[in-house]
Amino acid sequence: MDSDLITTEETYDLIERYILNPQLTAAEILELDIPAKNRVEALLQPEFLNEGILRDLACDFAAHTLHVFEAHAPNDHRPHECLSTALLLNTWGIGTWEQLRETIREARPAMWQFEGTKYIGALEACRAALMVGTEDAALMARDIAVCSQRAAHRNAWESRRSKVEPMIEREIEAVWQLEKIIGKLPR
Repeated sequence: MDSDLITTEETYDLIERYILNPQLTAAEILELDIPAKNRVEALLQPEFLNEGILRDLACDFAAHTLHVFEAHAPNDHRPHECLSTALLLNTWGIGTWEQLRETIREARPAMWQFEGTKYIGALEACRAALMVGTEDAALMARDIAVCSQRAAHRNAWESRRSKVEPMIEREIEAVWQLEKIIGKLPR
């Protein structure tokens, strides 16, 4: 497991425990004593989930935090249209990749309106929705998972009432994602 999300301390523990077994099963990954965000990243691989499931999960992840964007741009439905177009294409085969790419191009200004502002959560939530056209399903699912986690975290950070309030929203979002992944893993 190679990840920018795993600390050096966690890496040493993993190397020590799995040096003789570099290929972990999904069940072994679920049992690891590492944050949910790391297990999410490790499980969003074609070895565990097929392309269609990875794409469905990516859309679910982006949709789950899209409310962060919509709170700051309630009349801008372009990111939602990206998700709808991706779901129609992935689930029903309705539409084309070119139509999805065009929908994403038309939606980019929705994200740009938050660039350089204090609303990073809204930007990240929109970015997640705009990634649904990535060709590599596993990479897309991992990137959208991370963007959605950051959107949840930044949304909580931007609306916190106290500078000492614990910020665990990223891990809460990752736990939700992990539950969705577990429901899609082959039994």
